[in-house]
Amino acid sequence: MFLKSFIKKFILILALFLPSIVHADFNVKMSCTGYGQNYDWWQCLNSKYTKSDLELTRNGQKKIYKFYELMQNSDLSRGQFVVPDSFKIFVQNVNDDFVLGIVITNNSGEQLYQNEVGKYGVINVGN
Repeated sequence: MFLKSFIKKFILILALFLPSIVHADFNVKMSCTGYGQNYDWWQCLNSKYTKSDLELTRNGQKKIYKFYELMQNSDLSRGQFVVPDSFKIFVQNVNDDFVLGIVITNNSGEQLYQNEVGKYGVINVGN
């Protein structure tokens, strides 16, 4: 009887904590560089003639951030934010002079993805 009760409790505890053990967030670092300097990453989404958006999907929930909305979100405006294990990032560089970059790492700091694009280049990554 004791063993049966113990096994039930063990399975319940395992079921409660296993999703958090399996769940892995990813760290995203966006960058914008040009002329040997680093700029705020969102500068790559702005040019004289046009502006670009950030499409960010987290766990199937898509949100489009307009250029001006990025300034209102401290994590997104810094270009350092966390995405869950189910995500998609779509963004286009529209700046003539700058290079838009992205680095995605896991919680251990291991680099999983890196990309850079020039004018009109697109970063489209997800899982």
